[in-house]
Amino acid sequence: MSKTIVVTGAGGVLCSTLASALAKQGNKIALLDLN
Repeated sequence: MSKTIVVTGAGGVLCSTLASALAKQGNKIALLDLN
């Protein structure tokens, strides 16, 4: 079952890696970061 997931701090290494892994599982990802 696909989910929509919001990842904050996506410019960092840990959160960008997490977002990539979640996207590969078929989830929809919204990335948020400052600057």
